[in-house]
Amino acid sequence: MIALIKNNKRPVAIDCANVACSYAHNLDNLGDGRGPVEAYKYWKRKGHKVKVFVSARKLFNKSDSKQVMANIEFFEEEIPLQDRIRIPPDADDDSYFISWAMNKDAFLVSNDLLRDHRERLKGEELEKFNSWSKNSRCGFIFVDNEFIVDPNFQAPEIVAVALEAEAVAIDAGRASTTTPPKPKHKRPEIPDEVIEDMRALSLSDKVLRETELDGELVVLKRERDESNSRTNKLRAERNAINQEVKEMIAKIGNLKDSRNQHNQAAKELKKNRELIDVDLKAARKKDGSKSNEAKSEESRKLKKKQEIAHKAVQNEVKKGNEFHELMMKKSKIVDKLRENANDKHQKMTASMENANCLHEKYILVLTTKFSLMDLIKAEKKNNLSQNREEVEVPNPPFLSDVLAGKEEEEISMELRNVLKEVLVEYSSKTKRRAHLVDRAGLSFKLDGHTLQISSKERWCLGILNENRGSITDTFLEKYDLGSFKMKLKKSTNK
Repeated sequence: MIALIKNNKRPVAIDCANVACSYAHNLDNLGDGRGPVEAYKYWKRKGHKVKVFVSARKLFNKSDSKQVMANIEFFEEEIPLQDRIRIPPDADDDSYFISWAMNKDAFLVSNDLLRDHRERLKGEELEKFNSWSKNSRCGFIFVDNEFIVDPNFQAPEIVAVALEAEAVAIDAGRASTTTPPKPKHKRPEIPDEVIEDMRALSLSDKVLRETELDGELVVLKRERDESNSRTNKLRAERNAINQEVKEMIAKIGNLKDSRNQHNQAAKELKKNRELIDVDLKAARKKDGSKSNEAKSEESRKLKKKQEIAHKAVQNEVKKGNEFHELMMKKSKIVDKLRENANDKHQKMTASMENANCLHEKYILVLTTKFSLMDLIKAEKKNNLSQNREEVEVPNPPFLSDVLAGKEEEEISMELRNVLKEVLVEYSSKTKRRAHLVDRAGLSFKLDGHTLQISSKERWCLGILNENRGSITDTFLEKYDLGSFKMKLKKSTNK
């Protein structure tokens, strides 16, 4: 009996909008279709059933064809239609893919913490959602356009169901193509001494070490991918040989059937010949002949009939032997093919083990890098806090003083225009789309030398933060300020 194991990997739901907007820095919050493609291929390679949930407004906009996700053609070419789940444009994306994921015990690929969805639930529904989301939301990042999942994410697998099927016995078997189930790998733990050694580095050395780790990741990824390519090539060669063995065994089976048919025919003809022999002996006895000579007409006819029957038996035996010899020749060929297939299988297994070893090293280095990034982030935050404490009392004049006496609407318009001057490179080239400052729903609050800018759009706040230096210099120079500070805040109102 052969044990067959069903796919025990959990299904995967991909939040297309979230992944698309995380792939590359985008200016319009529409995202890039290459991001979901990378995530889709990553999970498909690992053997998961994957569905990409995408809003229809990301795919098609009748009034403005540019208001869709970038690289949409590539997205539709690389992800099969049955795996692209199109959500109506006026529907809530989150509710659809969360509902599907919970019903299918799938996990969700998204950096969205799903707070909005959680706030809408109560009672038993909230309990079910919390129970599911605890181990079912997988975060990610993109490094040089490579999709990398959160190393801390662990996806419990569905319990495997074993089925049994009767093995068909044939004269010659073939090399095994069944891959044993992979052991479940635990997330690598970084030794405490390694963490302490990295913590002891200066900030500049930490950054340098991060660069070195990036280099190690590139080398390990290349070597791992090369080993995987060798594995796939050897697997294809082995499978091709096994297919040839299968076809050859089918031919041997046909030859065996033909041989058996001729052997059976010879057996039946021998019985017929034996009956003729009995009749011939009786005829000779009747003739009174003591030799094999046929005297009477009847004896002569039976003698001729006996000769014909004997030739027929010899003919069937000869044909049976010919088919048997062909069987033996092809059986020897099968034996050689099986040896070749087994050799390919052993080489493939060694290559696979090497790829797995390289992958484990890759994950270890990647986890080390994430730990180092946390240390760098904490040190920068600590240094920033210390710098803030050391900052002297701000010097007037302040922006609030300069703009005092103006109406709120007039101040808001003036501040928007200043930001547009600084962020002129983000203007629409065709002039058909409003500037991002006008599309982000910005609101302003002046407090002494501080300008607080609020928006519900994270992408816009990210752009403002990236251009913080240029914005600060422009305000200081334009209004001849003594001090200026820009504070960014995520707006909670929808």
